Amino acid sequence: VVRFQHRLVRLISMLYGAALNEVSEMRSNAFEFIDLDDFESEGLEYLGTSVSKCEIVLQWVQRLVVEAHNAGVLDVAPPILTRVFNHLGNGIVFFHNAQKLNDFPMPFPLSQIIIFMLIFHWMLTAVVTATSVESTIWVAFISFVVVFGFWGVHYIGMELEQPFGDDANDLPLREMQVDMNTLLREVMHVRARSPPKFEYDPACHKQLRTTTVSLEEYITRVVSMGDLRLNMTTSERRRTRPKRKSRLQSLWPQVLSPKANFQRDQSGDSEDAASTEGAAAVIPDGGAAERSSTDSSAGECHASFASDDDRPRPAPISTATSSPSGGCPVAGGGA
Repeated sequence: VVRFQHRLVRLISMLYGAALNEVSEMRSNAFEFIDLDDFESEGLEYLGTSVSKCEIVLQWVQRLVVEAHNAGVLDVAPPILTRVFNHLGNGIVFFHNAQKLNDFPMPFPLSQIIIFMLIFHWMLTAVVTATSVESTIWVAFISFVVVFGFWGVHYIGMELEQPFGDDANDLPLREMQVDMNTLLREVMHVRARSPPKFEYDPACHKQLRTTTVSLEEYITRVVSMGDLRLNMTTSERRRTRPKRKSRLQSLWPQVLSPKANFQRDQSGDSEDAASTEGAAAVIPDGGAAERSSTDSSAGECHASFASDDDRPRPAPISTATSSPSGGCPVAGGGA
């Protein structure tokens, strides 16, 4: 597997450099490549004399992937492996589109007519502005701004027509090759080949807490605490980690605790039953309580006012009579 990875990395570096070399219009086509010393000399010699270097290296990469898959080195499903060839195919299409800028420049008659029209516009703008505007300063200013804008757009188009040269506004081809080789070297690092290990702790990790901080600062903080955390057991980590109480749990503990709520309901029911069986009807009369011994239904009705419900007591009444149906007492005569 390691041999396959090193071989593939060198071919990818060669493929990227060959593509930049073919589209480049620089005076020196010297690019950085990962060392090619241990490749077969006959193959490299044929590549040096070929006119389609990018296509040949692409074929080598595809052949290498197929051979590694047949040998069991790439033990992946065929649909996933197909995406590799799709990306390689898209890359060669983009390369051919970029190569068209060198092979098919802007037609010479078109560029000549553009230059002629710009010169004609330059002279015509000065004449029209001089006949339309009275101030000499405004004539010079308007003519300069209009003519300068059109010629500036023309020269910008000339710079964009060929972006693969040595000009200051062209693409940094050598830096692009260096960045690609740096990326390949980082991918080949032993720490980049597999994800870091993760010790899952349900008591701490189920909360999925978030932190707003830059990635570099957060990584530095975690790495600085890594040696200390490695020497701690799981129980010690739980004790040192602060326990945060949620807002819902602090406001409504009984709602979040069904067991406590159930016990409260049980105690409330028992107290209501005891007060219903043994309590007498309490009828306030001028601030004094009078016990009724003849009407048990009146006691049941007024017992609810003595519950733990903290309900407001009724206003004092002077007289009370029992209803004809034997229900709660009715105050003062009448329905």
